[in-house]
Amino acid sequence: MTNEVFGSRIKELSMEKLARDMGVSRSRVSLWTNTGAVPRMNVLMDLAKYFNVTTDYLLGTDLDTERDSLVKTEDSRLESLQKCLGKLSDEDLEMAEDMLRSMFEGRFTEEDTESAS
Repeated sequence: MTNEVFGSRIKELSMEKLARDMGVSRSRVSLWTNTGAVPRMNVLMDLAKYFNVTTDYLLGTDLDTERDSLVKTEDSRLESLQKCLGKLSDEDLEMAEDMLRSMFEGRFTEEDTESAS
């Protein structure tokens, strides 16, 4: 079983130190980092503890968690923007809308602007 994400994430620490700390050979660590070969479950669990991450993180199977985190960040940014825009008068809001349309002209389709209204 191989996994490219696993190999790249293990490279975050020097191979020498990792090999020494994990009690394995440098060539074993090299195998993990260069080929993405995944070690036995007990070694994988030890690596996760060593790096203070989950085995899912090392294997790259936590992509849903990463995506959810990005969505939450985007949602909070939009909420903050909405809060600020909500404080504007109708006249100021129209002016802001006109400015944004002119600044980003051509970046959005007609369908994009209709669904936002």
